[in-house]
Amino acid sequence: MKKVFEYVLLTIGSIIVAGSLELILAPNGLVDGGVTAIAIMANKVAGLPLYGVFLGINIPILLFTAKVMGKKFFIRTSYANVVTTLGLIYLKPFPAIT
Repeated sequence: MKKVFEYVLLTIGSIIVAGSLELILAPNGLVDGGVTAIAIMANKVAGLPLYGVFLGINIPILLFTAKVMGKKFFIRTSYANVVTTLGLIYLKPFPAIT
């Protein structure tokens, strides 16, 4: 039961992150740092999809950290990244919050 609750929290957090990126930060030209900042800038400058850049940059980072942080970290973080990416895709058609 504890594991299910952890994944419920990961899902909720990932959806909140996707919503903030797709509906608030990116449409308003705001960046927060790290991979999300790179994804937002690539979206604004080159027109690349936010979800593609987000996942594309995170995959190599995840693979590198899998060796350092272990299998449990890798699985949870990968799950959160996939849910966030799916959230970015799903929220794309919704109007921005300005």
